Amino acid sequence: MTQTKRTQNGKKKVNAELLEKPEPEMDFGCFEVFRADNIPGHNRSIVYLETICEINGCSISERKEEYRSKPGVTIHMMGRSRTEYKIKVTCEPKLIDALDRKMTNWDSADEERLTALSTFGPSLIIFELNAYDPLGNSWSHICVEAAMKVEFGENVKTPHVLDVVAGVVLAMVDDLNTAKHHKMNTLRHSLFQNWRNVWLLSDDPYPLTIGQLVEISDELNTIHNGG
Repeated sequence: MTQTKRTQNGKKKVNAELLEKPEPEMDFGCFEVFRADNIPGHNRSIVYLETICEINGCSISERKEEYRSKPGVTIHMMGRSRTEYKIKVTCEPKLIDALDRKMTNWDSADEERLTALSTFGPSLIIFELNAYDPLGNSWSHICVEAAMKVEFGENVKTPHVLDVVAGVVLAMVDDLNTAKHHKMNTLRHSLFQNWRNVWLLSDDPYPLTIGQLVEISDELNTIHNGG
């Protein structure tokens, strides 16, 4: 598991040494299926995602490989709106192992190593974000995608998909602010559909008053309509 320590204000802080260079003998727990010791930056992304999940109180369950179902993890988190979200993260272990082996053919300064990572990295792991509808007792998909993949050569952004997943975790924990970004149409649509029901049906002491709920809803609606 990731080693963390607490700062003076009580918040957890990741051990920077582990982020810089995770130990080869580290046990990644539920994330072990993603391990690749020779792919540059890959295991560091695992540590980063695990740490983000721990700091934000996410629960993580392991996904076993089954018929038509790839192995990985499911990450559950609670947004500021009190909406429940889950991210299903799955991988292709054979492809991870294959790229991991091929990385041993190049030294750390070889440009082909980076080209291989950029070309194949986004194909190793996929994720899917869903929000919970407490009235319908069902999960609905929210469209959030990683950097687009190219057939060969350099990808537009980082090929480490687990870094993207960590960003999605942070975004959903702060969903009410995330939804204010103009491009987050599907998240706003999800909140428009479910937030009032979430507010009414939540058993937890709710952090927002009804006045704040209406005020934020109006703000999101204005943004959604191009205001």
